[in-house]
Amino acid sequence: MKRFLALTLAMGCCSLAQAQSSVTLYGVIDEGVGYTNNEGGHSVVFLKSGNVFGSRWGLKGQEDLGGGLSTVFLLESGFSAANGTMLQGGRLFGRNAYVGLASLTAGRILAGRQYDMGTQLVAGLAGYPITGVSDTPGDIDGRDGVFRINNSLTYMTPNWNGFTAGALYGFGGVAGSTGSQNAFSIGANYQGGMFAAGVAYTRFKNADNSPAWSSAALDSPFTYAINQGYATTNSIGVLVTEASVTLGNLILGAGYSNVQYKPNSASAFHKTATFNIGILSAQYAITPALSVRVADSYTQGTSMSSATGQSYSAAKYNQMSVGFDYSLSKTTSFYLRTGYQHSTGYTLAADGKSIINAAANIGDVEGGAASAPNGKQFTARVGIAKKF
Repeated sequence: MKRFLALTLAMGCCSLAQAQSSVTLYGVIDEGVGYTNNEGGHSVVFLKSGNVFGSRWGLKGQEDLGGGLSTVFLLESGFSAANGTMLQGGRLFGRNAYVGLASLTAGRILAGRQYDMGTQLVAGLAGYPITGVSDTPGDIDGRDGVFRINNSLTYMTPNWNGFTAGALYGFGGVAGSTGSQNAFSIGANYQGGMFAAGVAYTRFKNADNSPAWSSAALDSPFTYAINQGYATTNSIGVLVTEASVTLGNLILGAGYSNVQYKPNSASAFHKTATFNIGILSAQYAITPALSVRVADSYTQGTSMSSATGQSYSAAKYNQMSVGFDYSLSKTTSFYLRTGYQHSTGYTLAADGKSIINAAANIGDVEGGAASAPNGKQFTARVGIAKKF
């Protein structure tokens, strides 16, 4: 009996492998040592996964149905190589999980957990080094991929002479209130020759009359000092743009983002909060194996008022970064990343009412919202990334 079961399982595995011959296992392991000089007033040295590339593994596949039509799927899991735990809230496939149809002439329709159009069509076009060291403070505009949308449908056009457009809708799933907890995102880009540019807009809706962030479409993005005070917002609106020009081995890029947190009667704050973000970046290939990246981002919030009506100057964050990448092969590289942030002005505390100093907090450094009390923070990381 045991031999029969073993033979049956072996035959089943062989049949599965033949039926899914287009399935690909892939991934990347990124691990490095980091130093930050001002985490809550103290320096810290740490081992961190995902300094440049989020460590992940995934399965993707495609089945040809004929006539230019295919079924496609992607299952992608994020993990920490430092301790082996799953990321994205402990989800098995927290980065991506979708299935759909793809047509050579009509585009793609996908259903599942997916990135917004800003991540899919805009982020990275400017050559901006998307990492925990140089993404915008708290990644409030989603350039580093924080906006993963549950229960979503997307449509993406085919590439029309370099032009691509897409739209996404994330279902809130609330009976009697279609707009509660939902999300939508639209975007487009053009990539042709030496020029690339893209624009996208995404809006997330909180649960109706909720005193805290509660959305079926989006996990809470309020995990950093820059925006913790706006977790009771009624909606989040994010406009993001990027453009770049390639001149031989040099890529010059620029971008602009506008992030708005709009309150309602249940919110702890009572005035729309706006953050405007500008970025400039450059990437240069010194040799085929060695490249350098530099970037500067400037983030400015709206002026704040205390519970007594007293006004305070707006939060401002200036962040600079420099990075080097050296490729040992097509799949293995060493990297160095450094970043410095200087913050001034004021923002809301986590209670949504008190006004506090806009403390520096570089990207997704160790300690989350632990930030620099004097408004200045430096971090550096060196590590290795292995793709497979």
